[in-house]
Amino acid sequence: MTRRFALSAFIVAAALAVARGAVAGQAFVLVDSDFFQDTRSLTATTNTLNEGDVVIWRWVQSGHTVTSGTTGSAAGDGKFNSDPSGTTTHNLGTLFSWKTTSGTVSYYCRPHFAFGSTGTINVGVPATQEADFRITEVRFDGAGSNFVEIANLGDAVGDLAAFRLVINGTATTLASQVLNPGDHKTFPDPAGLTTSGSVALYAPNTISNANPTSALTEATLMVDYVEWGTTGGQALESVAVTTTSPLLWTAGQFAPQAASGHSIVFCGIRGQYGAGFWNETKFPTPAAVNDCVNPTLPSTWGRIKTLYR
Repeated sequence: MTRRFALSAFIVAAALAVARGAVAGQAFVLVDSDFFQDTRSLTATTNTLNEGDVVIWRWVQSGHTVTSGTTGSAAGDGKFNSDPSGTTTHNLGTLFSWKTTSGTVSYYCRPHFAFGSTGTINVGVPATQEADFRITEVRFDGAGSNFVEIANLGDAVGDLAAFRLVINGTATTLASQVLNPGDHKTFPDPAGLTTSGSVALYAPNTISNANPTSALTEATLMVDYVEWGTTGGQALESVAVTTTSPLLWTAGQFAPQAASGHSIVFCGIRGQYGAGFWNETKFPTPAAVNDCVNPTLPSTWGRIKTLYR
């Protein structure tokens, strides 16, 4: 083993030792006449999650709300509320997301609180299986087929419906696409990809928590981010560098600016984030496992620092 690869192996091993505390997956909960059902078990109503995970409620029946607290009031306790006005319920197909914090959080459906429509989120204890959608490959040079790839690095099934893919600050709402653990999904030739830029992924939100704007402006719902080029400071870096549990990016850092025909690939594992886990590859692998075995050969010391810092 050369010194370069020995050093790389040491860095990866050190990262793995702390990675599990930074896992930030997604758990899906159905809102219907049977109250709240976790899609991982189809039983109501306690969700066991890691701090930083995102809970995604999907309405499969109209006429319900999701409000944190224990009183049944319109306002709840203020942690999250799908209906801050306290005057409406939501229709079939509604999506509402909240990024977990520590502790135990109770919630309810306001109009059906008296009928026992309540749920609990336990945070900070070992989580059950969950999805974990991540950006895993980007090709952006225009020399071939540009694409963005998203993979499910988690251990449960998830649906990309209404997640937002944000390229250089412009958002696209994704259609329903079920990804099993290990699946990769390619979005070919999306608008906005350039030789310097960024891609962010946001959890879905068709209604907002005390804010009339969309998920793009609710910073806590960013679940992954990558930027590339010759400088940092790309679109939405300011959001990615202030995320907590986990921190998604570090200010001023960027993935390699790939050569024509190449792509950048995520070569880390679940729970790892940031420029240090991105590499350039000469062999793009859309919708397949990333090629992290054949990195391009660095030509300058500056590129070596970029690839192996």
